[in-house]
Amino acid sequence: MSDGIWSTGIGIRHLLRDVAERAPDALAIVHRASAGSDACRSLTYAELVRTIDRLAAGMAHYGIQSDDTVAIIGASLPEYLAAFYAASDIATAFPVNSLLSGEALARQFQLAGVTMCIIVGEPGANGLGARVSEAIASAPRVRAVVSTVEAPIQIPEADIQHLSWSDLQSCGEVPERARDPEAIGAFFHTGGTSGSPKLARLSRRALVAGPTFAGQVLEWKATDRALNLLPYFHVGGALALATSALLSGAANLTCGLLGARDPELVANLWTVIREMKVTVAGLVPTSWSAVAEHPLPKMKEPFRAMVTGASTMPEVIRTRLVDGTGISFCEVYGMTEFAGFCSGQPLDGRLDRAGVGFLPPKLEIALVEPLGEVALRGPSAFSGYLADAGISENPGGRHVKTGDLGMWDEGGQLLLRGRIKDVIVRSGHNIDPLSIEDIATRYPHIRQAAAVGRPDAYAGEVPVLYVVIEDGFDRPHFDEYLRANILEPPARPRHVEILPALPTTNVGKLNRSRLRQLAAISAAQEALADCPPISIECGDPAAREVLLVWPDPIGSELLQRCTAALGGIGMTWRVEPRAAHDEIVKGEVKLNA
Repeated sequence: MSDGIWSTGIGIRHLLRDVAERAPDALAIVHRASAGSDACRSLTYAELVRTIDRLAAGMAHYGIQSDDTVAIIGASLPEYLAAFYAASDIATAFPVNSLLSGEALARQFQLAGVTMCIIVGEPGANGLGARVSEAIASAPRVRAVVSTVEAPIQIPEADIQHLSWSDLQSCGEVPERARDPEAIGAFFHTGGTSGSPKLARLSRRALVAGPTFAGQVLEWKATDRALNLLPYFHVGGALALATSALLSGAANLTCGLLGARDPELVANLWTVIREMKVTVAGLVPTSWSAVAEHPLPKMKEPFRAMVTGASTMPEVIRTRLVDGTGISFCEVYGMTEFAGFCSGQPLDGRLDRAGVGFLPPKLEIALVEPLGEVALRGPSAFSGYLADAGISENPGGRHVKTGDLGMWDEGGQLLLRGRIKDVIVRSGHNIDPLSIEDIATRYPHIRQAAAVGRPDAYAGEVPVLYVVIEDGFDRPHFDEYLRANILEPPARPRHVEILPALPTTNVGKLNRSRLRQLAAISAAQEALADCPPISIECGDPAAREVLLVWPDPIGSELLQRCTAALGGIGMTWRVEPRAAHDEIVKGEVKLNA
């Protein structure tokens, strides 16, 4: 494949056709029903390309134009990828998070201007059909709904077409359309799951460049069988793993409807790997941590690599997996804004140390002082965000600051040292939370650990540590261990809190935002010990607003005491009266930083 293929405007559909011409009968996609079942569905490359072509023709037949948006939502089944590739070729594909509420789906459908919605799998699963119906009712541009199974959802609007999967594949040839490499081929949601949505706009150029870069760096083999347990609504699952493997002639494998969120699959992963003849398995770090809690058998060929990305892998978990299985571990660095891939370690295991490997030749990097923030530029860069206010932050060929802190190791591979917003600033001293977490997870009875900043009256913020423990944990001994091993006194956690599990996002990433919220609640509880409310809640993504709930109306004196107490830890509040009083407030009082 030419290094400049992305500049032609040719899409993924055409590149897969090239693979199919070379190896039409090679397996492209395999889906196993569950960890406990060996029933599989598969598509060869010839069958995959034929399905994509038929879907693209059907979309065009039912009125989808180049400026339309096709939402794809549901389970990570073979139909999902086929629909994604077809939609990205003739319009804008929009993989949608199937875990969102109906209200959140409605906001995303409205913002994206969805005109067709394809539901993959059973609409009744987890109430998906009802939530999609709610979203469509609030999305005026939707003209057609497609179900891959014979279970149409109920939509009151009479002018919306209900199409079957076969309907969409019975419409003749794909119309030839101009191939503009800058045309938007996909939207991927980025950021939180509440509040106003923000969609990253990926051009046809980026959709091809990102997976191509991943294939160059990871060095896929056509004989590889990649077990992909990331959801397809995530750029890592759809592009960095699935598409990069497919463009290299490898097979993309999935198992079950929940992926790595299925406890049965996590507990039986090694059996599934053997039975499906997996060569490479990809999970996010939190999922690998869950796998590492189970017995780790020595693995043999053809299995050759464990892969992770999305967040930093704790070194203790990496070591446990490598020592237990005898298989190499590879990390990749990717982000939505660069089509899922920025750098990676080759799958052959020759980089047997922590890090995120090397960048592809056509992706430029700069480490911006004073902290070493990673900034990137290249053909896989996104084309700005689509939000309620319009299109913003379109880099236009400029370097994009990622918010990640990086450095180079002695062998020239990129190391990540956390994110700028995660740096804990204690009296002007920058503290890397990863340095705390690395030491904490080396303690024998710590399963997981995460450090965040907590508001503090004197230092601005201080580090606090949240841990998940195993049997045998000795709290006094652990505190002594931290004091002895964290050599910088400012970096020693002021508090250590034990949780049953660390919070994660819906794709399995560590949810540091929620931990910062918990830290803010803890600081507020301590500050208000002399005048405690019934409860303190925090749902603000920036952890700078808490909700105080009081049993009775509160007067100005109590307001003043709370203002003083919370002001002492750098927080202020505003009162939103729920009754017509100047100084008496019933119910809820909001606190702002």
